[in-house]
Amino acid sequence: VVIEGRVAIGVSLIILQAFFTGLFGVIMISKINELIAGAAGSASDSLLEYASVSLVKLSYVRGFLISVLGSAALSFLVALIAMLLLMLFRGKTTYTSMLLATGIRCVGMIPVTVLAILVSILHVGWGIVIFMVSAIIGYIFMGRVLTAGSVFVENKVPYVLFLLVILTVVVQYFMISKIWPLYMPDVLRASYYDFLREMKGESRGLSGMLKNIFDY
Repeated sequence: VVIEGRVAIGVSLIILQAFFTGLFGVIMISKINELIAGAAGSASDSLLEYASVSLVKLSYVRGFLISVLGSAALSFLVALIAMLLLMLFRGKTTYTSMLLATGIRCVGMIPVTVLAILVSILHVGWGIVIFMVSAIIGYIFMGRVLTAGSVFVENKVPYVLFLLVILTVVVQYFMISKIWPLYMPDVLRASYYDFLREMKGESRGLSGMLKNIFDY
């Protein structure tokens, strides 16, 4: 029962943080759509303006869902990475414990994320800065939990946190590189993937040409 309670608390906090991250994503999408509408507003033909905006406007629902799922997936991966790092340093832990620790990380992130949402309505740049700061505060909270609850020498906690942040940044970069095209409208996303395929084909053609030159 205790273990199930820990899992429920950790997962609930992760989902709550993901929800607020989704709201932050919606604010960002609204600002992007405003820029798109402003750029299209310079067109003299109102019908052309409406068509162009409709074509490239980002979906709020899709953006919210992608942001929520991406944030939750990252948190579950953080728990997994933290567990593996603690085991690497001969610490005794379980994935359940790391889910709770990740939930505590979200406790530190949630109020700062809410602040980022409010600030973003007035100033996007500062909102993004505050949102990034929320991640730092989250790791501070997680570090306190690891120090208090991990069965291993406390002076190893900074190393664990350092490696955790580095690995999380790498994972996050990989996730963003794969996920960000999903925010795009269907037409633009299809064009983007076609462009990547063409570039990949040209790259192969260029490499083959260079190989033939050097072989010759």
